[in-house]
Amino acid sequence: MNAILDIKGLRACLRGRSENAYVIDGLDLTVQEGEVVALVGESGSGKSMTAFSILQLLPPAIHITDGTILLGGHDVMKMDVRTLRQVRGTQASIVFQEPMTSLNPLMTVERQIAEMLLIHGKATRRTAPGKVIELLELVRMPDAKRRAKQYPHNLSGGLRQRAMIALALACEPRLLIADEPTTALDVTIQQQILKLLLDLRDRLGMAILLITHDLGVVAEMADRVAVMYAGRIVEHGPVVELLEAPRHPYTHGLLSCLPAEHADPDERLTEIPGLPPQPGSIRQGCPFAPRCPRSDAICTEVEPAMTSDGASHYKCHHPWTAP
Repeated sequence: MNAILDIKGLRACLRGRSENAYVIDGLDLTVQEGEVVALVGESGSGKSMTAFSILQLLPPAIHITDGTILLGGHDVMKMDVRTLRQVRGTQASIVFQEPMTSLNPLMTVERQIAEMLLIHGKATRRTAPGKVIELLELVRMPDAKRRAKQYPHNLSGGLRQRAMIALALACEPRLLIADEPTTALDVTIQQQILKLLLDLRDRLGMAILLITHDLGVVAEMADRVAVMYAGRIVEHGPVVELLEAPRHPYTHGLLSCLPAEHADPDERLTEIPGLPPQPGSIRQGCPFAPRCPRSDAICTEVEPAMTSDGASHYKCHHPWTAP
């Protein structure tokens, strides 16, 4: 398979702060054609900033200082504004966490999707309405013709997310970035959206970069998993191997936080002590060391290198032993 996304040595820093205030710190990540890769970690680990970097949509307070982002073999960091506008939608699209804040409240669903089609030359004004209906039916929007004429506030959360996915698919992207696509939805609708994404992957042959903190979703959706902490990938590998035998203490801690299948409902869930570090606060050593039950002097002094162990890759001086 060929890599639709290939990120090497990516660093993004907060403007006006110390030169070490990285929100993304030396990140390497690849997504192959037709693959689902999950990027997981706590809030503040840099997952969404990675997604915004791919499409060059970072907020003004953050700027990229180093690295390359190849999308379909082309470096998006070297593209001019006009080229970027063509890439967004055709090469890669994004589905955001909360569609109500992503969809325009003053435009009907039909108009928003049609505008995307017209901008990228995927339809004419005559053919656009029919194409919009096709897209809404593709994402299984019930009563698509009527819903197309409605505004976002007329739709439920699940229907708004379907409209957002239809908008993201309008130009047939090779990569769909799903940034916490089901966080704002109830469990039943969440399962419907996840199944829809997998069905669309199979039907359209696109790759998916799934950004989430929900390891249950990862187990259902992903082929590979990359665990992110303090702007860095600390472990990555095939989903089954990583979830069944995590090597990095942070990954082990995330899995330990999941409730057991037959747990006592009154029993307190396990927690990872402490909080993720603020950008620029870690000067040396392993960024997880202050929260790690296995840390010692070397962990606070020397950052571990990425180590390969079969299909697993991790950064840790004292990894958990594979069973």
